[in-house]
Amino acid sequence: MIKPALVLFVMVGVGCESSKQDSKQQPAPAGSAAGSAAAGRPAVVTAEMADTFEVYVAAFEKLATDIEHAGTDCKAVLAVVQRDTKDLVALAPRGDRLRAAMQDAKGDHAAAEWFGATFAPRMKASSEKLRPLATACAKDTELEAALNEAMSQFPMMRKKS
Repeated sequence: MIKPALVLFVMVGVGCESSKQDSKQQPAPAGSAAGSAAAGRPAVVTAEMADTFEVYVAAFEKLATDIEHAGTDCKAVLAVVQRDTKDLVALAPRGDRLRAAMQDAKGDHAAAEWFGATFAPRMKASSEKLRPLATACAKDTELEAALNEAMSQFPMMRKKS
């Protein structure tokens, strides 16, 4: 069964739960992580990390929007996912550096708060666009495999080697 929204929340899980604990933390507005959110960014979160995470979030937003525009025609959605996955593959070198840097920041409460507040609202909004797939294409194993391949291109989704 296709569960794209659940899979995507794992990707931003580095900060979502801890940001809920801090009721004083306000979500950052949508837009560039390097822009207005940079002032509140913890030192452990480098500009390169923030910029790369922004690129991946924007890529996910594009994927979700493209899927939404394809509707519930599973073959059309499959074509979109396969096309957008090629764009994600091109980001691999940046993703590898981000993944390594995120490991160094793992366990840093302030970093988790910042990532959650900065990116989780956008990821959640984009993942909502995928809900129709859960029923319309639930039994499409080819689409499920393509979605899994796309999600594996996101640095936080890759299995540890």
